[in-house]
Amino acid sequence: MLPFIHPSGGDCFETSPGYCFGSVSYKPELAHQVVQFIGSSMTAKRRGSVLAWIGPYPGEEIENMFRRNHQGPGYRDFIAAIAAKKQARGYLEVGVRDGGTLSGVGCEAIGVDPEFKIRYDILANKNAVHLYSMTSDVFFRDHDPRVILGRSPDVIFLDGLHQFEYLLRDFINSERIAHRDTVVMLDDCLPINAEMTERVFNMAGRLDRDNAPSWTGDVWKIIPILKTYRPDLHITLVDTQPTGTVCVTNLDPDSTVLRDHYYQIIQAYILEMMDDAAIERFYDSNPVASGEVILSDFNASIFVGP
Repeated sequence: MLPFIHPSGGDCFETSPGYCFGSVSYKPELAHQVVQFIGSSMTAKRRGSVLAWIGPYPGEEIENMFRRNHQGPGYRDFIAAIAAKKQARGYLEVGVRDGGTLSGVGCEAIGVDPEFKIRYDILANKNAVHLYSMTSDVFFRDHDPRVILGRSPDVIFLDGLHQFEYLLRDFINSERIAHRDTVVMLDDCLPINAEMTERVFNMAGRLDRDNAPSWTGDVWKIIPILKTYRPDLHITLVDTQPTGTVCVTNLDPDSTVLRDHYYQIIQAYILEMMDDAAIERFYDSNPVASGEVILSDFNASIFVGP
């Protein structure tokens, strides 16, 4: 909807700039265009006051917005390649959705999702797939992947609800049923910009329209949490597209550190928010490895274990 211009044809900002722009809903970038269009009839002082009332032109904020566009392989290709290089015999995925990731893994698999929307051939290259239509909390409470598969999974992919407390619980429960050399891969922990780290998805409120459909939530917090409470873990951040993959190995199924400190962790991190300065510090302190380098030759075992 275009901004409203006073029908008299006069300078509707003469008495109040809000008369014009407050009359209807408008897009900020269009408001600036209107000011530019009628600005010739306004004094510099009045035009400046109008622009101050509207706020900065969104394009200026977008131009200066911090972005980290990852250049590595697609995350689904990366996960499939790691599973193949590890010669995985069992795979667990939380957050299956359309089955695109699950379909690329070539071993017996378990898929967990409260609302499946399968569009891919998830049976491809597998002798069995076990699907559980429930939340991950319920799955881990009522089922044991070691019993289902006959062994601990060699690869686990966690892509559930994008709020850090859910991912933390999924990791705790996954490590408990894993073996030392299982690789747990966490999705969406390396956001492109700070906007997509909001805890509640608000696409309409985004300035960066190109990345507006993407939502990582605040699962990035799992990285400082694991580094703080579990320095024994081997953690590798990988530049997969679109929003990164975190590989965790050197697991300890007997560890109760995260479970014992769960509520303390939640209290410590729940109010942390990401802005441009924070996301820049985040990447400065957390080096991101090249997915292509990891997958080349024999490098995979260096990063994700045997």
